[in-house]
Amino acid sequence: MSGRTEVLQKRSPTDSVGNLYYRIVVFGTLALVVALGLVAFVDLFDWWNVLPWMGANDTGWELLFAAVGAFVVPAGLSILWWKLWPAGVITGVSLSVCLYPTLILLALTALFAALDYATRNRTEPVRV
Repeated sequence: MSGRTEVLQKRSPTDSVGNLYYRIVVFGTLALVVALGLVAFVDLFDWWNVLPWMGANDTGWELLFAAVGAFVVPAGLSILWWKLWPAGVITGVSLSVCLYPTLILLALTALFAALDYATRNRTEPVRV
């Protein structure tokens, strides 16, 4: 029992600072990847050309540059994760690749739930 209490008491005040740094970096990276993914979507349809790597090219080239950016940007941001950089690369790239299918599935789920709710509360048949 005394060994366990010694281990718990050896924590330094800098441990919480390190945890705070990693929390800020992790959530900041995820937020930045999502934000850049949404801006890339808008830039793909030429509604707002702001990303320098996509430019004002044809749609095929913009898709290619967006795909490259989906891998390069999270890999670059993973440098901030220090010794956990492999986890940063895996998390960032998987988020950037899975962002659009996830948003499409969420939209379809919300549409289905709204239609289900609208049709479930009818007590009499609809007359045409």
